Amino acid sequence: MSNKTIILVLVFVAVFAFAVGCKGSKVYVSVENKDGDRTPAGMEKCARCNALVYTGHVHGTTNPCNTCKREAGRGHICGETTLCASCKNEVHTGHICGYTKWCAQCKAEVGNGHEHGNTYFCNKCKAEVGKVGHECGLTHYCARCNKDVGQDHDCGKTVFCKQCGKDVPKDGHTHQK
Repeated sequence: MSNKTIILVLVFVAVFAFAVGCKGSKVYVSVENKDGDRTPAGMEKCARCNALVYTGHVHGTTNPCNTCKREAGRGHICGETTLCASCKNEVHTGHICGYTKWCAQCKAEVGNGHEHGNTYFCNKCKAEVGKVGHECGLTHYCARCNKDVGQDHDCGKTVFCKQCGKDVPKDGHTHQK
């Protein structure tokens, strides 16, 4: 058997093993190659399914990207994203573990709860916030109302008053001069 045939068979086995149920079990690759092993330079075999992978492979979580020559997570885009060593997700510049993730549609790091075109990530609050009316530490995004609202917000019944710094009844709120 030629080297090319062996590599094609190993790639097929790797794809099949991942599709059949490798997901979820985090088994790290053994870094020791056996004598006489014909593993291509820069690659090693997964200790669990024997697939050819790159260093840093997490069985069931990452897959080899032959274009980038590295392990890649779900949602990988060659040349745009990198694998976060902590959360094992594909990320972009400015990633903050636990707070942001890569949005392929926006091509940017966005906060959890991101809504395309309606929100942006506030670095100070570490959250997705509305594009209009955000006050750091005082408001949060309400998807139903599609705007930033106060902590005591009641959809349709209250609005955020910047002067008072809190939610107030929608009708009848006034300020004394």
